[in-house]
Amino acid sequence: MTDVDEIDLKLKKYSLDTKDLLKFKKTIEINSVKVDLICIDYSDKLFISVSTNNSFGSVFFAKSDKISNLEERIYNIRQLFGQAETSLEVFTRSLVQKLNQKFSIQKSLLVSIGVKKDQIENLSLLKAIEKNILESFQQ
Repeated sequence: MTDVDEIDLKLKKYSLDTKDLLKFKKTIEINSVKVDLICIDYSDKLFISVSTNNSFGSVFFAKSDKISNLEERIYNIRQLFGQAETSLEVFTRSLVQKLNQKFSIQKSLLVSIGVKKDQIENLSLLKAIEKNILESFQQ
């Protein structure tokens, strides 16, 4: 059972209407790597799950704050649990920044990244995943 199936079962178990909360749920393939992507849109935050190994892996909380009267924003990223990897933190920061800039999403993000150890430093894979997530928000 993949993360995608497990989330769907949990939503059904708690009688949540998936079409109201679920922004997207899909499995893609990038350079022969199967990637499960899930986005659940709650009233106050977005939950995004990225998995290549059928696990939630490291979980980050990301929030953007406006700096006084300026148009600039600061992005606070905090790792809640999982292995500490700079590349995953950078991925999360980049994702929250682009969601804010391209789609004006002001919500906090809870991002789960479960990738195999040899994929953590694969920047082309992480960039392709980010691109696919952003494209999913355009649909």
